[in-house]
Amino acid sequence: MQTIAHHQAQTILHLLKENNEHIQALSQLLQQEQELLKNRKRVELKPILQEKSSIIACLQQSEQRLQQTFHAIGAEYSQEGMEALLEKVPQPLCSVLKNLYSVLKQGLERCQHLNKVNEKVIQRSRHNIQAILSTLKGQETYGPTYRSDGAASNHCVNRLLAKA
Repeated sequence: MQTIAHHQAQTILHLLKENNEHIQALSQLLQQEQELLKNRKRVELKPILQEKSSIIACLQQSEQRLQQTFHAIGAEYSQEGMEALLEKVPQPLCSVLKNLYSVLKQGLERCQHLNKVNEKVIQRSRHNIQAILSTLKGQETYGPTYRSDGAASNHCVNRLLAKA
């Protein structure tokens, strides 16, 4: 089996390390974002969101370089491509790359989980704000009721809290 050039393996090693650093920073930002969302500290979110966007841009650039490197080797940048590539890398570099790739996958899964949790916190906040606005407008929404044709409809009663 043909091995890949040493400089190509080193480039992949460097890019995986770089991605792991970015993923770790993104994970920390997502945790900070979660705390700020839960504590409703909107003003403090802006720098976190800007830094998060910057890290995501860096990750995208690194991913492009990884894809180009894999393409130059004749492999696809995917789980299967990585596994095929690892068969062409001599030890001990193979073990290092395998470990880095595993850590990267775990970090990505963690970021995905944190992002979903943050999304739920935002949805819950939006729902609460909508309920408060409805109450302030004097609208109470009841669960679905049924029209004469059998279709569900939300019944809304307007009760003004005050008149100007």
